[in-house]
Amino acid sequence: RSRQPVRFEARSDALDSNFEVNAFPIGRPDQHRVAVLFNDITRRKRDEEALRDADRRKDEFLATLAHELRN
Repeated sequence: RSRQPVRFEARSDALDSNFEVNAFPIGRPDQHRVAVLFNDITRRKRDEEALRDADRRKDEFLATLAHELRN
């Protein structure tokens, strides 16, 4: 109703995928038409999770190393 574009991310468990969703109005305001674009971001989400996991392991390693060096 606001005729403002909307962007959000959504998960589909049925497809085991993540999507970036862009919705924006098209046509005349009295037509109430919306275009919706879906972009599969599943790989990006998996890569981001892998990077977070690697960063967490690095932090754990450095904490252990610092502890060992102090002792």
